[in-house]
Amino acid sequence: MATYGYRLSRPAIADLEEISVFLSNRSTSAADRVIDAIRDTFRLIARDREIGTCLESMRPGLRMSLASKPADKFIVFYYLVADGVMISRVLHSARDWPEMLFIE
Repeated sequence: MATYGYRLSRPAIADLEEISVFLSNRSTSAADRVIDAIRDTFRLIARDREIGTCLESMRPGLRMSLASKPADKFIVFYYLVADGVMISRVLHSARDWPEMLFIE
């Protein structure tokens, strides 16, 4: 069985920084728990690359998966790549994510 990893796009890195700063203003420990859960989700997606929902109609190859609790209000968008997955964006589910996906 192949072992896969994940890589983060520049927008995904910026998303994580934005999430961390926003949540840290309220609670550093909560921010740490949410970021850890999001990173756990990245590892889960890398292990089972097709776990998420296919969004082929929006963008060829695009998939999405909800992050693990306590970050389950965030959606992880990703693409399958030869050595694993490329995390494209990490967006809060309440945001206008369909519009945001076209502003990469």
